[in-house]
Amino acid sequence: MFETDNDVINDDFGIDVDIANPHAQTTVAFETGPNDIDVADSDLASFDVAKVAKPERSSISALENDSAHAVNPLEERVRDCLYQVIDPEIMLNIVDMGLVYAIKIETDPMAGETAILDLTLTTPMCPLTGSIESQVRQTLMGVVRNVQINWVWDPIWDLSMITEAGREQLKAIGFIF
Repeated sequence: MFETDNDVINDDFGIDVDIANPHAQTTVAFETGPNDIDVADSDLASFDVAKVAKPERSSISALENDSAHAVNPLEERVRDCLYQVIDPEIMLNIVDMGLVYAIKIETDPMAGETAILDLTLTTPMCPLTGSIESQVRQTLMGVVRNVQINWVWDPIWDLSMITEAGREQLKAIGFIF
């Protein structure tokens, strides 16, 4: 459960996500089981989203690697906001997880700006799809007028897609690579 001083959203899986203030202090509590993390046994009794280290630059899509494609400042702002979207199961942001494949901004004089996101998940049958999608939409509210999420399954996500910053964060809570 995520406990904060602000409003929270409780998804269908009993996970509370603070969307009112992504910089609020967040306390994470896990039920102990054979594959769970017992927070009492770790140094991670609290987790401040605002203090999560971001890499200087991570490649989100093949387009960004193309020198002919200049990154739109609004695309960069959307990307920076996506660091606030935390995978509730792994407790790592979706950018460092490598779940963001592409960001494109389309502008229409009548409809305004639309962020078109190509996202993936660790598995097509991920039960937290709705929670992540909701977090993305809430995080980008006020940044762009519309959000279009395309769930992409090619290439299939694997551990090599986690950024170096993401690996360091996961190592800190006991993941081994």
